[in-house]
Amino acid sequence: MDLQIQVIARNPIVANVLTQILSQDHDLGGLLAHPPIDHFDALVEPGQAYLFVFDGWNLQEQSTEITRLLRVQCPGSKFLALAPARTCNNAEMLRLLFSGIDGVVRVTGNWQEEILNAVRGIMEGNLWFPRSIIAEYVKNTNLLLDRRARRDLSLTAREIEVLELMIRRFSNKEIAGALGIVERTVKYHVSNVLSKLRAENRRTLLTAIEAAQEGEKG
Repeated sequence: MDLQIQVIARNPIVANVLTQILSQDHDLGGLLAHPPIDHFDALVEPGQAYLFVFDGWNLQEQSTEITRLLRVQCPGSKFLALAPARTCNNAEMLRLLFSGIDGVVRVTGNWQEEILNAVRGIMEGNLWFPRSIIAEYVKNTNLLLDRRARRDLSLTAREIEVLELMIRRFSNKEIAGALGIVERTVKYHVSNVLSKLRAENRRTLLTAIEAAQEGEKG
């Protein structure tokens, strides 16, 4: 274990709870950076690699931007999000995985014990997501890597870029930030992509792509 553990939480109660859970563990307590911080600009050692354990309640769509920034500031870092069980469904977990988060612990059941297991697992190089989410991630990633299939979809170069980010579950705001365009332009491209692939919405996108590819083969 060569990573320090940095707790990040805007809510001081959550920060204290996470710090207490981690500090009481014999192995992990010594890796804990003190004190917890409430924003990413407060890092004491920007060049240090961390396992960031953060409160996911307040991040939402900022996760992609934050992980990108911290991977530049702190190369080799990993990320574990504490997320509300009510809103962190399978689609949200998949989005977090694509955004660069290494694991998610939902606040339900014995989550205090799970967060310790998650920290250990991520430090050993594993992802901490349900197997079904990882399987879906692999399926989507393989689709992105299939360049021939992308050529067969009759999309423009910009639409392909937008499609790749849509498959990664990026929101329109995140796509705009990643491509350096305004959100209104993103909406235009998203509409074109869905129309050309005959997809009713984002949820049916993968099925529409597979149908389009089968049509090309036929």
